[in-house]
Amino acid sequence: MKFLKFSLFSFPALVLFSSLLLAAEPKEASSTYSTTTGDYGWLPSIGVGFGHLDQSGISEGDGDNATLELFASYKYPASLWVADMGIGFQRQYFSETGSVFLGIATVAQRYQINRMWSVGPMVDVFFGQGSQYGTAKTFITMPGVIAAIDFKISNDQMLKMGVKYTSEMGQSGQTSNQLGIVGTWSVGSANSRVQSQSVVNN
Repeated sequence: MKFLKFSLFSFPALVLFSSLLLAAEPKEASSTYSTTTGDYGWLPSIGVGFGHLDQSGISEGDGDNATLELFASYKYPASLWVADMGIGFQRQYFSETGSVFLGIATVAQRYQINRMWSVGPMVDVFFGQGSQYGTAKTFITMPGVIAAIDFKISNDQMLKMGVKYTSEMGQSGQTSNQLGIVGTWSVGSANSRVQSQSVVNN
């Protein structure tokens, strides 16, 4: 009976005491973040590509090819443009004359539509074996377009898959068209900028 009487009187006091403690407790600051992440800087990468060459004119040598290149991609600060520069070699299989090795240099400017997709102009320059492309020049310039999708796997690593189409006008109306897929793995010194603001709730 004494326990019941003590409980009936102590319960309101306990509630009042708890309320006073909660009222006197200092309010913690809650932070909200306005985040703007902009990756920028250099991303060295290695890339492989596979494609098909279709020709008409002096040379009718069609065939498939495989490419290995070293790239350096640069994301401009405060910009949606990315520059790609690469150098490597390509093995081209011609239906009439067999396979040949060519040096290749690539330059591209991609505009980032969103965080993953990008598209833009590009140029492949091949060195050697110009006669296989219907020209007497020692190099072949093939401008075109590339569309790519990036998969970010860590703060400084990225996978890129893309499709490209290039075309070259050789001598006497010789036309060489190439359609290919490319893939690169990038790792480097991309930087991230995060802006934050702390707000205290009253």
